[in-house]
Amino acid sequence: MTQRFHLGRRAGMLIPLSAVRGRHGDIGAYTDAGAVARWLRTSGSSMWQLLPLNEVSPGQDSPYAASSSSALEPVYIDLNSVPEHGGDASLLPEERVLLDSVRAAPKVDFEAFRSVKRAALVRAYAKFRDTEQKGGSARAKELAAFRAANAAW
Repeated sequence: MTQRFHLGRRAGMLIPLSAVRGRHGDIGAYTDAGAVARWLRTSGSSMWQLLPLNEVSPGQDSPYAASSSSALEPVYIDLNSVPEHGGDASLLPEERVLLDSVRAAPKVDFEAFRSVKRAALVRAYAKFRDTEQKGGSARAKELAAFRAANAAW
């Protein structure tokens, strides 16, 4: 039996996640996707086309210059959703200044967002490692299982 892919007539929008402003003034984050999808549904749209969300190669901003087909782009991580991060207050003073500057800019400065977020994520992971992993918490066990299941990449 031949299967046909037919969705009927649909309406949708192409909205890159970087075009969305998140709750804290950052570019859109993975955690904002639900709100965007709900907004699209209220407009009668049933489809949302995104640009690729893969991590881009160093020095690149094009979502088509992915360094991995598996890794997600850290620029779209909402730092406030990372338990070990602690919000903007845990940023270094120079990171806060840079982040305030790029949040106010009319164009997305991916490299600036990426540098602040990577540095914050490195510190958050160090905190996780020193508390959760050393203590053998349930979250540490979940991470170990995830890493084992995805060791190929």
